[in-house]
Amino acid sequence: MLQENTFLQGEQRMPPVFLSLPVDDRGRLQHVSQGAVSSLHDEVRNNPGGVTVRLGSSEYRITCSQELPDFFSVAATQNNTGNQGEQPVWLRDALQSTNARQLNNGRTATEVMEEQLDRLLPSRVSAGVQGVLGKIDACLFVTEQADFQIPCVHLTCPITLSIPERGVFARTSLQSDVCCLYDSTALKEQVSRRLPHPISREAITGAHIIPKEQCHFDSGKGAFIFDGTSL
Repeated sequence: MLQENTFLQGEQRMPPVFLSLPVDDRGRLQHVSQGAVSSLHDEVRNNPGGVTVRLGSSEYRITCSQELPDFFSVAATQNNTGNQGEQPVWLRDALQSTNARQLNNGRTATEVMEEQLDRLLPSRVSAGVQGVLGKIDACLFVTEQADFQIPCVHLTCPITLSIPERGVFARTSLQSDVCCLYDSTALKEQVSRRLPHPISREAITGAHIIPKEQCHFDSGKGAFIFDGTSL
């Protein structure tokens, strides 16, 4: 088993944190001590923009939702050194999944969100909230199966700051036809907690949620556009 130094650096000018994480000869991340995980937790929480973890020649961005401090998301960055692009996709995905599970006590970020969502859905949830949640469920889709041929930045969820496994489109405001792709579980969490729209700060309603078939990517505008004639 090999050892690689991991470097974390936040967006702000803060002293760097060095950790030594065990990886095998193929770069696969192995068990990380609870002390190392706690250090990661603290560093990410103290940097609103997240931190970058360098593991060998690969870099990963770890972020924490300010509204959900126990939610950690891990995504590969576009600023990798070495031969990240030559590594098999499955290896990058395995590293990302392993990192997320270790940061979230054995659970993926989506599983953490779903657990929190379950606790926030008592039978007393208003009909209005239930309606929005129902529309999200009706409009969500598996992002990978959609086979979007556009830059990853346009597929990044404004809440989790990563590309969702199960996405749903929502308008940036009721006065705009511009849409963003959201992690469906994260958006349901936002609705269940009656938090405002992440971009417009409006109350999230069913009118914000758009079926995938009514959205298209406009390369000229660099955004998804709602093109349906009605909601």
